[in-house]
Amino acid sequence: MINRQKPITLLHSARHHPRWARHSILGTPRAAWRVWIDTPATFRAEHLDHRGNILDTQTISDPFEPLRWARKTGSLWAGYVGYEAGRALEATLDPERDNLRWPLLQIQQLEDHQTLQAGPLPSMALNPDAPWHADTPKPSRTREQYLDDVRYIIDAIHQGDLFQANLTHQLKTPFTGCPRAFYADLATQSPAWYGSLIELLAPPEEPQRTLASISPELFLEVDHNRMTTRPIKGTATTSDQHELIHSAKDAAELNMIVDVLRNDLGRSAAIGTVSVDQSRHIETHPTVAHGVATVTAQLRPGDTWIDALRLASPGGSITGAPKVQAMKRIDQREPEFRGPYCGSIGFFRNDTCCWNIAIRTAVITQSSQNQQGELRFGVGGGIVADSVPEEEWIETQVKARSILTTIGQNRSLATAISR
Repeated sequence: MINRQKPITLLHSARHHPRWARHSILGTPRAAWRVWIDTPATFRAEHLDHRGNILDTQTISDPFEPLRWARKTGSLWAGYVGYEAGRALEATLDPERDNLRWPLLQIQQLEDHQTLQAGPLPSMALNPDAPWHADTPKPSRTREQYLDDVRYIIDAIHQGDLFQANLTHQLKTPFTGCPRAFYADLATQSPAWYGSLIELLAPPEEPQRTLASISPELFLEVDHNRMTTRPIKGTATTSDQHELIHSAKDAAELNMIVDVLRNDLGRSAAIGTVSVDQSRHIETHPTVAHGVATVTAQLRPGDTWIDALRLASPGGSITGAPKVQAMKRIDQREPEFRGPYCGSIGFFRNDTCCWNIAIRTAVITQSSQNQQGELRFGVGGGIVADSVPEEEWIETQVKARSILTTIGQNRSLATAISR
């Protein structure tokens, strides 16, 4: 039985699919590893016990090293790898841009875990009727600033510097109350294949940190050395999916990212095993439709899924093409760290793993004393040569709709009750 008084780790397939969403995992953490920026080129790994006390600290040069230590335990682990953890493999990180102050990654060893059938929320773990409140989120970039950022990327493409970049901005709002209840409302509003609610272990003097994700995108699954990734490019409301089907621009975006991911998987794949199993498929979710491709490969003998995750992070669908050059251009326009957003959330045990792309993901930071804090989430889209800045801005609003709707409905209900 899961103890409600302990932090919860829930990897939640809210809608069943016979291949892509069959199970959910629920557990509580008994230990954790987390990684921080120490200097622009080195990192600090901390080992935590079940109360969040720091047991050990080590200086490391590779932020993915704790995953190797955890894999050797043979236990089930879950957590996230932030966007900047992968970015650090290609460039030094500027700590001054880290306004979020979250670990680059955190993985938690689970005890008392249960494997559940995909479907509605497991009520024994959540508090769906507990109160929570958030104001209407405000974007970190104004509409005009974002349009200017899009024009900057388009100019760089026309100069021959790159083909595509995934440009994002963040929205934030004060948050008070129960993150579990917020996730319950969010997952009910927009049930996702790769959803998650992760309450992170931390020392008592630190704020409480919670991830609430309703991601539809699979970044990396490894099972019996077979790797699978399913990049998403092209988004429309479900009522406009006919336009998405016939959109040459969206198809071209996806084709570019498929090439990036073929290359990324190829860095840890056996020669000749990388395959595009499905080049483009329109996939319908509760509020939006997406263009999706499926790429597979076989792990190279001697490599593990950690090598594959490390070499492919951050994901091609949220960076661009060519990947490194796209990330450089993104750094020049996005003023702050993405954090867990655009990273990966998932689980692993031994040689099996499953990681999402952490889109549609809320990051909640609260005081451990009074539950007051902040909720933020990011939205973005792929910019290509023929992108129209205003349309790109509108696409980010479509992607924000699920979280905005959940917050709006909660505020409307609270107002109705108070009357």
